[in-house]
Amino acid sequence: MSTASSPQLAQLPPELFERIFALLCARDIYALAATCTLLQAALDASPETQFRIELEVSGMAAGPLGQLSTRDALDQVKAKQRAWEQLTVSDPIPAPFFHNGWIWDLFGGVFGQGSIANGVRNRSNQGRKFHFTQLPGPGHDEITTWSFPDIGVPHGVRDFTFDPGLDLMLLIGGADWPLAVHIRHLSTNEPHSEAASQVFYYTRAGHNQAIPQPHRTSFYIQIVGDLFGVLRIPSHPAVGLLTAQNELIVANWRTGQLIATLMSPDAGLLTFSFISPEHFVVGVGDEPTGTPFTSLTARPRLQVFHFDRTPDLKAYDANSAPAPILTCELHLPVLAQDHFVEHLLIRSDPATGANIAAMYSRPFALGPEDRLLVVTVPVRRVNRHQAILEDVLEIFVRMSSLLEFSAVSEHEMARATLDGKNPKTFSVFWEGWSHVARAISVPFGSWQPTWVCYVYGLRFIMAVSDNDEQDDAEKRICIFDFNQMNVRRAAHRRKVLSDESKEVQSPTGKTQDDAEPSRPRLAPRNVDADTFDPEVAEEIMAVVDEDEMMDSEWTDDEGSDADDWRQSHRSGQKDTMVQIYTNESEHVSNAFADPVRSSLPYMVSTSGKTYDCRAMLIDEDNIVCLSDENKNRKLVFLPLY
Repeated sequence: MSTASSPQLAQLPPELFERIFALLCARDIYALAATCTLLQAALDASPETQFRIELEVSGMAAGPLGQLSTRDALDQVKAKQRAWEQLTVSDPIPAPFFHNGWIWDLFGGVFGQGSIANGVRNRSNQGRKFHFTQLPGPGHDEITTWSFPDIGVPHGVRDFTFDPGLDLMLLIGGADWPLAVHIRHLSTNEPHSEAASQVFYYTRAGHNQAIPQPHRTSFYIQIVGDLFGVLRIPSHPAVGLLTAQNELIVANWRTGQLIATLMSPDAGLLTFSFISPEHFVVGVGDEPTGTPFTSLTARPRLQVFHFDRTPDLKAYDANSAPAPILTCELHLPVLAQDHFVEHLLIRSDPATGANIAAMYSRPFALGPEDRLLVVTVPVRRVNRHQAILEDVLEIFVRMSSLLEFSAVSEHEMARATLDGKNPKTFSVFWEGWSHVARAISVPFGSWQPTWVCYVYGLRFIMAVSDNDEQDDAEKRICIFDFNQMNVRRAAHRRKVLSDESKEVQSPTGKTQDDAEPSRPRLAPRNVDADTFDPEVAEEIMAVVDEDEMMDSEWTDDEGSDADDWRQSHRSGQKDTMVQIYTNESEHVSNAFADPVRSSLPYMVSTSGKTYDCRAMLIDEDNIVCLSDENKNRKLVFLPLY
């Protein structure tokens, strides 16, 4: 950094620097501040700019500050980031657990449970009782609960979801056709005042009455703004998972309009997630040959679709809509012979596009832009009449990466159409997109096929036991962070901590600390998410809070095995262990035809403390622990704010 400043530059008013900083991203501000001490001083004197930078780096967005000063808000966002990185958990808060809650969801700081309309367990009260718990958060350490003894849906409820920011609850009725989605206020169970109709109905044109009953059907339902999607998967033993009866619909809950429908006659629709207000991704697979197991799939892959959220529906009736456009197909790692995927699953939370801070009147919260997509690939080896679990691979990829593939494909398809050619969909094998993904094999005991709210924003949580063979062993919190700016900053802090722990001899025989005056602890401030080169910004320096560096034990990946993180929790450490992985990893498994290589950088925080729990869920301000004690489930909230 230059120590010289132009006299003319020094005469400029501070307000001008504020306006210049307001036009720049965090990376450019740091680069500009590195040019001279005056600009660095202007940055240091501007809590507003620092607050905006901290939000950008941590993937959050600003909301109403209320009585908070900008400096206080800056301190709070730093403290929250530090708490999640170092797993500084406040005192656990026990909460009531609704023991008849066969269906459940966690979203927007609310944990909801309901009984299920099920043909096997069906009783007069099934699918009718619902219970909700408001998690603790900044400004309200107490939990609040509310219940609906009878939700008032004919034939009960088969599945549900909700969005507290919209005071919205969607309930899938337990009746046969038509598919009925009841639109209610989450707070009161009254019909939603912003919906044109209190129930959305859909019947597939020419549907077969022999289609399995809803209690034999699986549903995926997700809300994104004024849209919702429902994927219906019949699970009758004679039908299996791979069938043209699997169908995805997208509709507008406010207007009641059907926006898009998708059926796949050539491949079974297995799972889906919105990745933007105009795109969704589905997981598909082919029907395997030579196996009696109808729940297994071959050749798994992801397909990205674009749809028009405001289509011209004049040519369509109430039960039909334009087909979405397949823009690209991304293949998952090739399976070994006699190996198949069981229950391919895609998860991401919360939906993209929502300004959570504004919706909940908070000074800051998770931003609306990028999300982590978690693709769970359980692989079974078929041996005569057995399907043995061989591997569980979690594949992590950012939604922005899928949208980039889709944008390139859409551009090429549009150009081909203009040229009078037949547009072709991009098809990318694993080797073509593994550089923007990370594939990690997880212990079978840490796999959560039921409690699937394990992702929030760009974080993923896993409960890891010191003893994988003991199901009731206490678990450590394991947080995977795929925020590239966060990872970069943590990597630089670790590098500085490592460098300053080494004693460097000077020509006089004294250590460097003895030979030179003391100076602030420094670290590069480069937060560019496009590349990950620790040497890119050695000249961009900033003072780092010493408390941020010393509270955790730091390590870096010296090798290329991404599974090394699994060994950290066996060392008996008492403090949180933070590990950073930037190299390409290679996973070798009998489940896959070739070694699975991937290279998306990430870091892992593993708690030194263990917790008595069966599964862990994650939300904006809390980790949710579910435990079994004498066969009675317990719910405990672990605040981090």
